Amino acid sequence: MILMKKSLSLLLTFFLFTIKLNAIENISINRETLVPDFSKETRVYNVYVLSSTEIITINATGEENELITGTGSKSLKKGLNVFEINSYINDILTESYTLNITRGEDVFDNETSRLEDLSITGYNIDFKSDNFNYEISLNKMEDENLEVIYKVSNPKMNVKVNETGDLITIKVISENKKNESVYKVKINKEVKVNAVALKSSFFDKKKFDNFELKIIRISIISVVFIIMSILFYLIFVKYKKKKNF
Repeated sequence: MILMKKSLSLLLTFFLFTIKLNAIENISINRETLVPDFSKETRVYNVYVLSSTEIITINATGEENELITGTGSKSLKKGLNVFEINSYINDILTESYTLNITRGEDVFDNETSRLEDLSITGYNIDFKSDNFNYEISLNKMEDENLEVIYKVSNPKMNVKVNETGDLITIKVISENKKNESVYKVKINKEVKVNAVALKSSFFDKKKFDNFELKIIRISIISVVFIIMSILFYLIFVKYKKKKNF
């Protein structure tokens, strides 16, 4: 009987962790996205705010059966403030993220000339701060006015955006004027359509939305759970018969 209880306990633990399809799905501050954007694999985020910022609100979203702690309104002292965002399912800690929030203009890096983020409305350039060359093809021939959006880690950095012919240049100068970076985006104005065969998996998110994916995964997990339950039951029956003999 003890063997059966231990087996069921292990099975239940396995089931709880397997059914956790997604833990914390997003973390934001004052309803604004983190820089860089939130990723489940990134556990620590460094955020800088102005000296005038005394209170922030940490927001987080997750699954319906998930308890998230560490969110809400937070008072900031001058300098470094550390906050932990934890996720629990059935009282079991599943995820933990750390926000290092530094208050004060004096803490901004005055030497950096790297952008935190760069995007062009309607186009995906897969931005990385250490990649300075990008290329896009216009969706429409008449799409001539492109909106360039950028984010800086230091509000005192100098950023200049210029468009000349088929090239957009974003010149970034550090606060101390000692460092300079230039990001370039080449514009292809002739739209070409190429047919490409891509290998896709059964769980390709291009074919299924998040809800459908969850239903499929839960169905598979349920089948595995039933099969394992049957196996444990057969083992228990066999054990009981041996004991009777």
